[in-house]
Amino acid sequence: MRTKLVGICGSLSTGKSTLARNLTSKLNIEGRVAEYVPEAATDYIIECGAPEDIFEQYAIMLEQMRREQDRCNLEGVEWVISDCPIILTQAYVLELAKDMTDVKTRRVLVDIYRLVGEYVSKYTMLFYIPKTRPVVDNGIRQFNDNDATRIDGYIKLALDLHKLQYQAIEGDIQQRVAAAYHRLTNRYFD
Repeated sequence: MRTKLVGICGSLSTGKSTLARNLTSKLNIEGRVAEYVPEAATDYIIECGAPEDIFEQYAIMLEQMRREQDRCNLEGVEWVISDCPIILTQAYVLELAKDMTDVKTRRVLVDIYRLVGEYVSKYTMLFYIPKTRPVVDNGIRQFNDNDATRIDGYIKLALDLHKLQYQAIEGDIQQRVAAAYHRLTNRYFD
């Protein structure tokens, strides 16, 4: 059985983590074996502070990939749900690099683009949550609402640049979980 890797994309305060955790729980309740992959960036920010350059964000991206693959390699796991697929970390790299034009930065951007392009084929499905509400301050976020809107644009750009298929997910949390669950399993639940 090949483990199916699912990514939940969206800007700040869109409900990625809530959807990922609830979808993982729903799959497990329904007898599927699912693992949740928390966002490496959150742990990094708590431990080291907000990343200030693309090199730190690159390290976060590599850690997120490692976490996803570690869970995909667990025996008997059918679904791995990530609330921060590398498409999202690529969007943050673009945000951090928007004012940088030096050769070193451009080389890292090209390397990240190549790495993401190679890795994204591992995702069975990507869900995208559009930004529809203001950013909620959780004491960790370094970005404001305007930044979140710009990052949302970078996410859509990254999805398009890599020509990725994705499903937009909207509604309240119950509707999002139901829609994602149906798209993954072709089953509805009450």
